[in-house]
Amino acid sequence: MSSKIVDKRYESVMRRLGLDIVKPRKKRKLLIIQIDALSHEILQRMFDKGSCRFLKSLIDKHDYHFQKYNCGIPSGTPTVQAGIMYGDNSVIPGFRFLDKKSRKSISFGNPNNAKHMENTYFSKKKGILEKGSSYSNQFSGGAHRSILTMSTMTKNKKFRRIKESNIWLFLFLHPASLLRVLYFTVAEMIIEFLELITHPFLRLFGKKKAIFGFRIPIRRFLMNVILTELITIGAIMDIKRHVPKIYLNFLNFDDIAHLRGPNSLASYFTLRALDRRVKRIVKNVKDDEYDIFIMSDHGQVDAVPFRAVNGMTLAEFIGKCARVPSFGLTSAHEGRLSIIGVVLKKSVMFLKFVSTPLRWMGTVSVKGMLKVIKPKKYRFVWDEKEAIFVLDSCALANVYFNRWKERADLKKIEKKHPKLITKLLRNKSIGLVMAKKGDDIVIMHRKGKVIISKDRVKKSGKDFLKRFGEEDVLIRQFRDLDRKKFLGDLVLFGNYANGLAVSFTAHVGAHGGIGGNMCYPFMISKERFNLKKVANARQLHRVFKSY
Repeated sequence: MSSKIVDKRYESVMRRLGLDIVKPRKKRKLLIIQIDALSHEILQRMFDKGSCRFLKSLIDKHDYHFQKYNCGIPSGTPTVQAGIMYGDNSVIPGFRFLDKKSRKSISFGNPNNAKHMENTYFSKKKGILEKGSSYSNQFSGGAHRSILTMSTMTKNKKFRRIKESNIWLFLFLHPASLLRVLYFTVAEMIIEFLELITHPFLRLFGKKKAIFGFRIPIRRFLMNVILTELITIGAIMDIKRHVPKIYLNFLNFDDIAHLRGPNSLASYFTLRALDRRVKRIVKNVKDDEYDIFIMSDHGQVDAVPFRAVNGMTLAEFIGKCARVPSFGLTSAHEGRLSIIGVVLKKSVMFLKFVSTPLRWMGTVSVKGMLKVIKPKKYRFVWDEKEAIFVLDSCALANVYFNRWKERADLKKIEKKHPKLITKLLRNKSIGLVMAKKGDDIVIMHRKGKVIISKDRVKKSGKDFLKRFGEEDVLIRQFRDLDRKKFLGDLVLFGNYANGLAVSFTAHVGAHGGIGGNMCYPFMISKERFNLKKVANARQLHRVFKSY
């Protein structure tokens, strides 16, 4: 199909939907395409295998630069995107954490929590997406249109002009998009079936664990097919409308890597498909109208769940060690299921355009799928009874004691629970324990200790930090992490050894903590930036704020 015909179809549909062309501006336009959780090393390996050909062609034939940067701790999307969009991630110590003062648990898998954080802490800051569009991000970045973005999924007066239905209508009105959905649906189901029947045999030869289940095919269809097509369509429409700033986030690599591992065959096929999606978007940029950044927010490594090794969750283990009721406020899939739920609910409104039997069948199917994918809800109760709350962010966990209203000092914890730290460190699934002792930061390992003061670092025992990353960089990052609001009384890092991390969540691909590629995403851009000194994603804010 020629590009002229495709352009006319886009223009025709945009006219029907009442989408106006944005007035031209003197400044350069910005297009950020994020591939969630793809590390620099894994993408380099894809290039070496001859895959992701379009991304490689940008580097080889169009003088784009392929660079690595350090995103900081925690190595998770909310912290990274807050840093990039607002230049401030000081209030986000993980994907999940606890506000002791208000006795409120926060999870970025919950749209209401994401909305609360953006409205409370970033509403007075200038985001990089003013007069622009945000697709499938954690935050809006001040965008004029915010589509399938976690912080704006619920009703918000600030975003009255958002019309997500525009993109949904385009999906149904554009035959080529429907054909792509059909093609990728068949491909995803074939891959899922082949993995399901071959994995038991591959396990006999030492292949790592993978996560399967009856709702995974639904999840793959909605995340890898519908959501990615909607994001792609939305980005292309905005490019044709000359929207000045566009930031889109493809979640499907991160999603499948959590379930099967970042080095799995499923992840490999997902990246190949994403390469084609990125090509579709970039090819619609005419006359170098946009400065294009293709990047990731953090990396991901192969992992084993804490529960699979220990026969209990981290919260249960801590409760057993401290002999105090301990509660784990987590769901391995809540974030993805929130997005999938929105996608399913949006699809219902288009059933009115089909015949009565099909409408009835479609409505029943959607309601059934909503019940299947409904995430488990955890009731958070803070009362006068002594308790420990464990909020994990994959390979990092914030631990809170309700006995103390403020962040507890290590001396207090050791006095109340004399054997707790020792028992935690004896467990080989726990790599490091971080705590506050007076004005010092204490990093504990089963074979040593590092005490970080304002002007010096004191070590004892074996030199253990090197297995998790560059020592000097990690010390800077521990100092930064220690200053984050809402940080846990204790911070636990899953162990990392021989390319395998321990995840406190039920995932076989992990990030959030430190070790391996977790903190090392990539950036592909026309201009070369000095990223060697970057140790926190907020340092990238200066790159984008001038647009």
